[in-house]
Amino acid sequence: MEMHKRYERTMPDRNDTEWRVEIWQMSDAPFQPVGRLELDADDPLLIDWEVRSKEEVICGSSATLRVISPGDRTYQDMYTIEPGSIRMDVYRDGSLYWSGTLDPEFYEEPYERASDYTVSLTFSDFGVLDRLSYGLSEVRTLRELVDHCVERSGISTSGIDSDFLTSTCFTDGTKASLESLSVRSDNFYDEDGEPMSLKEVLEGILQPLAMRIVQKAGRVWVYDLNALYGSAPRRIEWSGDSSTMGTDKVANSVKVTFSPYADDGPMLPEVTYPYTVPDADDLTGTNGTGPDYAYYSYWPDVSDRHQHQGEWDPHLTWFSFVYPVGVLGQRLPDALTYVSPSARLFSIVPVNGSVTESAGIAWTIQDNLFEMPTHGDTVFNTPSEPDGTVLMRSRRVHIPRLPATEAGRFYLRVGLEVQIDPRYNPYQEKGDYNSGANYDTVNEYVRWVFLPFSLTLYDSSGMALGHYDNSGVYENAAIGSLSYAKGEWKPGAGGYGSAWLAYYDTNDPLHKPGIFGWKTNRHCIGRCDLGHFKKGTPYVGLHTEPHIYESFTRLDDGEYVPYPAEGGYAEITVYAGINMYSAQLWGELVPPIQYKDAVARGCLSLLRWVLYKGPSLEIVEDRLGYPAATLDDIEHVGYLHRSARDEISLETVCGSVDGPAPLARGVYTRVSDGSQVRELMRGGFTDCPERLLIGTLHSQFADRKTTLSGECVLDPGIPAPLTEDNQGDRLFMVAGEVQDAIAGTTDATYVEFRPDEYRAQTE
Repeated sequence: MEMHKRYERTMPDRNDTEWRVEIWQMSDAPFQPVGRLELDADDPLLIDWEVRSKEEVICGSSATLRVISPGDRTYQDMYTIEPGSIRMDVYRDGSLYWSGTLDPEFYEEPYERASDYTVSLTFSDFGVLDRLSYGLSEVRTLRELVDHCVERSGISTSGIDSDFLTSTCFTDGTKASLESLSVRSDNFYDEDGEPMSLKEVLEGILQPLAMRIVQKAGRVWVYDLNALYGSAPRRIEWSGDSSTMGTDKVANSVKVTFSPYADDGPMLPEVTYPYTVPDADDLTGTNGTGPDYAYYSYWPDVSDRHQHQGEWDPHLTWFSFVYPVGVLGQRLPDALTYVSPSARLFSIVPVNGSVTESAGIAWTIQDNLFEMPTHGDTVFNTPSEPDGTVLMRSRRVHIPRLPATEAGRFYLRVGLEVQIDPRYNPYQEKGDYNSGANYDTVNEYVRWVFLPFSLTLYDSSGMALGHYDNSGVYENAAIGSLSYAKGEWKPGAGGYGSAWLAYYDTNDPLHKPGIFGWKTNRHCIGRCDLGHFKKGTPYVGLHTEPHIYESFTRLDDGEYVPYPAEGGYAEITVYAGINMYSAQLWGELVPPIQYKDAVARGCLSLLRWVLYKGPSLEIVEDRLGYPAATLDDIEHVGYLHRSARDEISLETVCGSVDGPAPLARGVYTRVSDGSQVRELMRGGFTDCPERLLIGTLHSQFADRKTTLSGECVLDPGIPAPLTEDNQGDRLFMVAGEVQDAIAGTTDATYVEFRPDEYRAQTE
């Protein structure tokens, strides 16, 4: 469907200026013919900008069109349609003047007559934003967000002007335009994933910058009072018999509270199963298919107690768990942008309580029907060594740029939880009926396991800025300390072989494997098969000591990546395949020497399960324990007029932090280099945005300002400062007005305002 014109009417005002009203409605086909509106003779079109205080951001307006209904309930159907699907455009002298969508909250009509009665149709420009939810993702410029909100409002506009009437600059003197500032989209979702309204988003991005938004003269204007004060003034022309002078409010203080919304958890969402997950009670057999998946059920083990007369009987015992596997194409989870067509998305459905529910990417699954001790059929993909095949790729997440003096205080922590296991049921103890022999073989020969991955940082245009490389660590002997085993950033995009995830038992790395069950990678500190060995010993892989330091054993799981020097968008690629290595202590060597080689012993071929959850990425601090970086709310207070009673209290969702805050979602970032904004300039002052906002409000509310109200000649122009013949050099702004289109007048309230010229006291 698209918008089609349904009604229109042209009319002159009392000064012979032509006004035209058009009503457009979403429809499958044009309306034939376009209806002619019959207007009420009394105030047929009023456009109302409600009086707004200077700290308010969204200066929305509404228009009331009074029409004569030719029949009973002629216009009632217009109020039963979704908000935003009917729009009124108002033209003045041939140019677009105002636009808004029908507000279904307001409708009433006389019920005592069948025809020829007046119906008021109310339209609003930004009112609908309060009922629309934010739905974007990734980092967005403020201009993108303003454009999105205006577009979703459904209004027509000749343009959005955000440069002419704004005066904020970066500290290097360049203009801090809406195009040059950005913020993370996840800042506008709560902990449960519920989005803010578009009204909250629009207000949230503009208020800390002391900006306002209004529709005037057919355009949308984003402006600040300091820039408005310095633009070309116009004159107030009274037309009524009386007018009133008063005073604006004063405030005791201003408190600005910024919640940076620092998320101390993974920056990538968990991989979820995007297909229908069946209820275990609905499964009719050991294996089967659903509408878009296949499922495989597993007993606690494969003993003959699960058989009846040689046949597997699902009714003799509870299954331990069920694996539904998507089969009809790949529906990508939110966390991923690519999954190999050779892999499958899976979900674990617990049956008897011995298994926890989980989901991820399956590379190898063997079915549940086999004769002991041989394997069953491989459902897909026999385990193998890596060959560069891409298994999955994460979506890109924003990494803000930090000054070089601060970047060293943080790491990126990359994690990947995998299940690499030879057991029929990996959630039960090994045994004669649960692949005990295969388990023992893998347990004897496998020590350290490595999975290939790459981590690449891209700029906003998609060009690779650099990639993480720990191949030099991987190809050397293991030294168990993060201090001695750091990877590095190199230019260009990462690829297969540039980085490796390591899996090993931290407490006993040379006697126990780093797999079985679900395990997360540890920091890569080298390889056990390239260990330190006694001088003259010809046998690679024979260690004299493990070199795993006690402090390192307490480190949380994950690969600790030095914080990049540049800001950008991080992407993790995981490659298929497994490298397994063995090791033996020299002191435990028993002649004749038998070097333990996991691959040579066929351990890969014994694996029944190779499952992956999605990759995780966190920012952690470089201090004891490497904790996740956190941040509390930040409060700024300025005192304006000590004798005043009222406080202006503002809670902002965007702003700045004095110090490194890479996890703060609501912090403004500079588009040109990805750095977090800490200070800006406006009105000759340099400070954080919140303090500049307090200074702006100090300039307006620290002392009494004059207000004027009354009937004036309608001013159709753009936002501008206004002079009044009896007020000297004082400048005024429109606080609110009701324009009468046919009369050519406006009932307006004007308030004196000042540029940014004061600092509020902090004590």
